[in-house]
Amino acid sequence: MEELEYSVRNECKQAFAELQTGVADLKMTTDNHPIPFHNKTEFYIRILFRNSTLYSGLLRNRQCFDSSLNFDGALAKLSNFKYLLKSTQFLLKLVEMVDSDTCYTLENKCALSSLIVGSLLDDMRYCTEVVFAILNHHILLSLKKCEPHIIFRQSGSLAEQIFTVWFSLCFLEYLKDGPGQSMYLLYKALKCQIERGPVDAITGDARYSLNESKLLRRPLDVTSMQLLVIPFDSFKQSPIIFRALSCDTITQVKKKLLDTIYSNEPFSTRLSVDQFHLEWICSEHCAIILADDDGLEEGEIKKLKCLDDYNIKENALLAMKPISTSSHQKYFDKVSNSKSNTHPIQYYHLEQPLSIENCVGKDDDSASTSIPEIFLTRLLTSKGMVQKFMDDFLESVLYAKDFEYPQLLLFVFHTFDEIATRNNFMDEMAVRSWKVNLWILRFWVNILSNINYVLDVERIPAVDSSLAVIAQTLVDAFSNANYKFGKESPSSKLLFAKDIKKYRIKVADFFRNVAVSPRLSTEDFHRYIVPSIENLCDGRIHRSLQNHLYEWVRSNGICLLKQLSTDQSAETRGIIECLKYLLSYNETDVNHIYAAVQFE
Repeated sequence: MEELEYSVRNECKQAFAELQTGVADLKMTTDNHPIPFHNKTEFYIRILFRNSTLYSGLLRNRQCFDSSLNFDGALAKLSNFKYLLKSTQFLLKLVEMVDSDTCYTLENKCALSSLIVGSLLDDMRYCTEVVFAILNHHILLSLKKCEPHIIFRQSGSLAEQIFTVWFSLCFLEYLKDGPGQSMYLLYKALKCQIERGPVDAITGDARYSLNESKLLRRPLDVTSMQLLVIPFDSFKQSPIIFRALSCDTITQVKKKLLDTIYSNEPFSTRLSVDQFHLEWICSEHCAIILADDDGLEEGEIKKLKCLDDYNIKENALLAMKPISTSSHQKYFDKVSNSKSNTHPIQYYHLEQPLSIENCVGKDDDSASTSIPEIFLTRLLTSKGMVQKFMDDFLESVLYAKDFEYPQLLLFVFHTFDEIATRNNFMDEMAVRSWKVNLWILRFWVNILSNINYVLDVERIPAVDSSLAVIAQTLVDAFSNANYKFGKESPSSKLLFAKDIKKYRIKVADFFRNVAVSPRLSTEDFHRYIVPSIENLCDGRIHRSLQNHLYEWVRSNGICLLKQLSTDQSAETRGIIECLKYLLSYNETDVNHIYAAVQFE
């Protein structure tokens, strides 16, 4: 009991001290450095292929886009297909068919929406016209079904997926000029705050987090130390000085070193942790290669090596060595691989696997998690450290400082209002929910959940979990629901509970200002939006997308013919004849990247 009291007392004192100190540490994230945004083509690819499986498929086949393949055959068979793509009626029927068929999963629709939008990007004006025609048709169907409140809420329809993809692609330039900058500073502030304390390299749990489920609940005695590193000759500079924690794994130390070297440079251009070793220069004639697993221990459960395990102290001298020059690492890899082949090794870092804890038993109370709730103060510490960056980010999303709202956002929101008015739909809260669902749920939550879509930065599980809390706070700020807070409420809601009221006032001002903003005519909007995303579409990728959409249409041609046969207009009859011709086209040996969207 005395040990428990001491543990609680010590934790509370430490947490209180952290709440009062260290705020200045995060000011460095506001330095005026260039922000590592992805270029247009990379952003285009990551948005279109946001599904991880499909995106991996694209990456595996990217060489076919970059090589000098002969597309003559593909272009010949696509000539008639392009006639179909230029028919808004055909695309409306295609979307209607998919959305009415329960066999299509959300993943299928996600992939198909990428193919459709990507296939139309060579003519952005037409693409925009089609997207809004699909949106209008979808809203009309939802109104007939008396389901107006669910539009864009779950984005379970192909129509909503298509509009979301188009909207995301069009918003890239606005991100760079506005909210993207504050988002990057928020990301960097979270990363800096999280890495001030221990982070479990396996679970991603951290002492400092905004997410209770990813909070490291084990008391640890950790020391911060300064290290000196002799860089590669190519860096041509004096030893690099940076800070690490005694509990950091060697890989974590490498990452902190690279963060110091490269600062705000794009993550994709940096050296990777797998391209070099760290050697600890113990003495003039002795150097030890540091590794997470030195291969010297036996067993199927192994702890990752930390600086403490090597007894490395303050101002220790390390050296970066090219990985190809080390015979030691080859030996370590060989040992590790040989063991993995016979008995898979389970690694752990700061949090022991249950199998080990059960073996230790009750004798090792010092390793227990004590009272988990005492660690919740860490959430407040982290929130206090990043509060300024959170406030700045929310203001940038609302354009609260300049009132110069993006023309894209204004046009889309005004279009929602016009569709509702044109159909005598007077539920203002429902129309507001369309705007919130698109702008926040479908766009911002997606970006915050996949921050590397926009920024060329490393995806870090500990940071992702905190960004999820930021995303939830953004959703709550735009919601009209009156949530009653209590001790049983999720910590993600309690953490920013006092801020929500302040945020909602700004959200209300945002919608009022948007409502009275001048509306662009459709023609002016086209003139405005088309140049902003010109040269977005890579030619070879675009042709490949058209080819794969063509293959999907052929494989689902019978269902499409049935859907089209319900409309006997002259335009539809021409579409049917063209589709029948394509279905009769004899073709062999077709390779699909998107087999996931093929149906029997």
